[in-house]
Amino acid sequence: MKTRDAIHILILSPIYFRLTLLQRLQLVREYCQAMNSNSPVLR
Repeated sequence: MKTRDAIHILILSPIYFRLTLLQRLQLVREYCQAMNSNSPVLR
């Protein structure tokens, strides 16, 4: 999953905008890592 795609998905969460910029960056990285490593069906 690309970073841009992850942001488009995560931006729908009401919690996303309550996070600091660094927390958002970490969330996006973790989300991309989780989606890329644990879901071969979605690739």
